Amino acid sequence: MQYRDKLSSRAVFEERAYTLRTLLPVDSGTFLILNDDPDIAVRCDFDGVHVGQSDASVASAREAVGTDRLVGVSTHSAEQALQAQETDCDYVAVGPVFATSSKADAEQTIGLCGVRAAKAVVRKPLVAIGGIDPGRALQSISAGADTVAVISGLLPSGATRDGRDSNDSAIERYARDFLRRLK
Repeated sequence: MQYRDKLSSRAVFEERAYTLRTLLPVDSGTFLILNDDPDIAVRCDFDGVHVGQSDASVASAREAVGTDRLVGVSTHSAEQALQAQETDCDYVAVGPVFATSSKADAEQTIGLCGVRAAKAVVRKPLVAIGGIDPGRALQSISAGADTVAVISGLLPSGATRDGRDSNDSAIERYARDFLRRLK
């Protein structure tokens, strides 16, 4: 599970990250990745950090989190994926593969051809991101992604872009249905 929050203050972001780790302790089997902030990832005992093209560099993220935590990086082209391949990241995310409603400032979509192009230059695990639903997850994996990242594909219609939805059981049902449809 990746915690991403572009709207809250850094203090609120850290408080929520701490709450997540408290609700999902290390021994719970839930792997937590924090978006953007390596220092908070360490303080809140997350399992890794994910950085984008305009966030901390992979090198500085690695220095902050050490070798026992994962570092992932977002890319938007085969060229960026190749550059990421040459860093000390543990996985490379590529996308948006499809149009997405969960990120207001999303890059231009790369499509399945973009996933194939990234896979051709990346030996590290490749994560397809952006507009992933069950059918698109299978297409992305067929195109070369090792796994997918999903936001809106797990949210019931009417859930907000920032993920706030008072009906957590509905999100849980959507997640279970998503996984069932992948089998």
